[in-house]
Amino acid sequence: AVNASALLLLPVTPRLLLIVAGGAFFFVLGLLDDRYDLSPRLKLAVELFATTALVLLGIKLGLFLENPFGGFGSNSLWMWFSVPFSVLWIVGVANAVNLIDGLDALAVGVLIIACSVLMAAAFLNPAIPLSPMLLIVTGALLGYIRYNLYPSRIILGDSGSLFAGYIIATISLSSFAVPDRSIFLSIIPPAMALFVPLFDAFSAVVRRGRSGKRIFSADQNHIHHYLLDQGQSHPQAVRTLWFMSLAFGGISVLLSELIYRQIFLALALLALILTWVVFYSIGIGFFSYSEPLESSSSNPTEQAEGKD
Repeated sequence: AVNASALLLLPVTPRLLLIVAGGAFFFVLGLLDDRYDLSPRLKLAVELFATTALVLLGIKLGLFLENPFGGFGSNSLWMWFSVPFSVLWIVGVANAVNLIDGLDALAVGVLIIACSVLMAAAFLNPAIPLSPMLLIVTGALLGYIRYNLYPSRIILGDSGSLFAGYIIATISLSSFAVPDRSIFLSIIPPAMALFVPLFDAFSAVVRRGRSGKRIFSADQNHIHHYLLDQGQSHPQAVRTLWFMSLAFGGISVLLSELIYRQIFLALALLALILTWVVFYSIGIGFFSYSEPLESSSSNPTEQAEGKD
């Protein structure tokens, strides 16, 4: 629906066709994973290969920055720094959204908040263009969430979560990264808007690495599992993570302003927030590992989480 709406409502340009093609790829890959439970290694390899091709084409079309550092001018040497960063960002966000889609309406609500935050940043800061694709995605998510609320009638599945994550990651790269500003600084606001799924994915990698488990192995220590273990109900855990996303979204809007005005203050604030989050997570044992548990829930979304 998002791709069809974009092709019907927006001017058909090579850049739009590239975004639509990438979205179709992630959707089909997720659909195959939903149907055949693909190997995580195979899925990741295919994602990296296809996304690299998309980024290389996108740089040629002006969709992504050739120079990741800003201020140096166009130089093909710098492109090779930009390509792996852009690929890892797109693949990382897509899979982070996929991983956090473990409770009804959780991922959809987080994405709606992230989209709203990115739109607010674009309205407040003239240096950030508002992508029309962002409006289409937000409208689609708002129309869908009523069917995904607990108990859900429709779930995203890998196809929906990978597609939504890809679209938001691509929009953020093409909107926030501007030629006179380092891509690494420009990506901070969207990263904070998506902080909850990104931190959950990061902590999963750290947790499994520390315990000697395979990175792709499943566990039930994601942030929503932690909240359920603390006694929160399904809806309460979802609302808690929505509130956290909203809080980090507010920080995202603040950083989007500071980066263009007071860069050192923005970096100091970012360092303070990240330090607090890491130490707090260590203190509550969030990075510790426990063996996967058998799901006793009859909810299909929670059961699907077992494979990560």
